Amino acid sequence: LGHNSVDVYLPQVQLLFLFSLDQDVPAYFRIMPGSVTSVMSLKIAMQESGIKNALVVADTGFYSTKNTASLEDMGLLYIIPLKRNSKLIDYSLQQKSYFMFEGKPIFYAKHRINGRTVYTFRNDFLKAEEERDYLSRHKAISRFRERMGTISVITNLNETAEKTFGLLKSRADIEQSYDTFKNTIHADRTYMRDDYQLQGWTFVNFIALILHYRIYGMLKQRDLLKRYSPEDVIEHLELISVLKIGDEWKLSEVPKKSREIVDALEIPIMQNSGS
Repeated sequence: LGHNSVDVYLPQVQLLFLFSLDQDVPAYFRIMPGSVTSVMSLKIAMQESGIKNALVVADTGFYSTKNTASLEDMGLLYIIPLKRNSKLIDYSLQQKSYFMFEGKPIFYAKHRINGRTVYTFRNDFLKAEEERDYLSRHKAISRFRERMGTISVITNLNETAEKTFGLLKSRADIEQSYDTFKNTIHADRTYMRDDYQLQGWTFVNFIALILHYRIYGMLKQRDLLKRYSPEDVIEHLELISVLKIGDEWKLSEVPKKSREIVDALEIPIMQNSGS
């Protein structure tokens, strides 16, 4: 049992997704018992999916010596954000080196702990926002000012600061897939009566999620995301149908907006009974 935003206690389903960063699409799902921890489930998920090169991008609060040891025992790479009061972070290190990310400079410092790397990134735009928010509510400067605008991670990944930060931010793609699954595909609730029905229902919705991301990929490839969303494409293509007239199938009328999307995405549309 879990509870929602209005404190209604309802049965919930725990889903594990694997997301392919290379193909920019969800690649695997598994329904898990609520009593099983995520770390325990990862080993089975790796074996079942056949994935060898996996990277765990975790939530803040996931870090513990036990969790990192378990991930390393499974041969998994990880990037785990640390709480700002973590003793692993050395705020005395000067964050002078930088790289550009989405048009903004990201400063960083780096040190090693027990064979792992700890990066502390600082975004001065975020720092200014946090300082403004703090000072609007307090009269004195915070003694934790050095922490503002920062995010620190621990990782066993042997990559540059820029690459590590980019992979950390890729977590937004994974979170977006859950949001799409629940709010666009409307798979946030199910009325299935047993585990077999639930597995089939989730599988069908997962295929729908993959198709949604294929549409997203088509838009991205053609630089059309500023004009259309996957929801726009689905909405307008739903207006196109084929009609059986006698023994032949004929394409129905195609609205102008739908035709524009079809042409922009170069989607083949059945033109005659022989297609």
